[in-house]
Amino acid sequence: MITLHGGPGAGHDYFTPFEDLYEKYRIPVIMYYQIGCGHSTHLRDKNGDTSFRTVVLFISELDNLIDHFDIPSKGFYLYVQSWGGMLGGTYAATQPPDLKKLVMSSASASMKLFIEGTKASLKELPPDVQQALEECDKAGDHESDKWEKASMEFYTRFVCRLDSWPAQLIEGFGI
Repeated sequence: MITLHGGPGAGHDYFTPFEDLYEKYRIPVIMYYQIGCGHSTHLRDKNGDTSFRTVVLFISELDNLIDHFDIPSKGFYLYVQSWGGMLGGTYAATQPPDLKKLVMSSASASMKLFIEGTKASLKELPPDVQQALEECDKAGDHESDKWEKASMEFYTRFVCRLDSWPAQLIEGFGI
């Protein structure tokens, strides 16, 4: 099974409970950081370059991973979440012959509806948080303390509402 994490920008760490699939059932699980995420190469010079970070690039990277592990000869399952769901859905639509099953979790089928939903959620945030997110986003400033603090406000309201976040989620968000 290959996992495609959310983000883009998050890591796969919150998928580590899937390690049990191998331990209990001998189902190999490949959790990889998509390019620009987690411990992968970040290519900071490509920040904001919409001609570089494309679905075509991410699908090509997925194909490289599949080829590297010689997965086509065995077939595989694809477990996807959030942004990984959009990517996985696009990939599955190409009807790869060795994809046995696509499992989608918290994945949007429509980017338009996802954007509309996110905008509605953003309007529920305090005005200063909305302003910080907007200013940082316009400036391409997604690594400052200001961005991190405002993003955390969004995450605690709409991503994980637990008082204490699981360690895997904290690692995945790089907190």
